[in-house]
Order: sequence, then C-alpha cells, then structure tokens
Amino acid sequence: MKTNYHFNDMDGPQAPWLDELMQLVARFSDLNVAPDLSNMVLADLWAVYLSLRRRAETLRTE
Repeated sequence: MKTNYHFNDMDGPQAPWLDELMQLVARFSDLNVAPDLSNMVLADLWAVYLSLRRRAETLRTE
C-alpha cells in the first residue's frame, strides 16, 4: 500500500485511492458518508479519503 500520496496522484487514469476510498466508506459506514459522496468535488473526496485513512491507521495501532 502506497503511504505517501501527492496531490497529482489523485486524478490519474487509475486513481487507486478512489477504490480504497470506497472500501473505507464501507468500513466506516456508521459515519454515513456515502450519501454525500456524489455531491463532492474531487478535492473534497480526497479530504474524506485522507480523514478515513487516518482513522483506519489509528485503529490499526490501538
């Protein structure tokens, strides 16, 4: 898993972070983020991704 994403990586043709975002949204479904995703611009999705990823990493270290 790539740990250091750069802003330019977020909109590449494969954008693997989008797949991981969807997995994180499913994992943290209690946060009820999914309904809002379709109204977000790419930069907002990136922020949600980073936030959920940080949460997942924090849970992993506890």
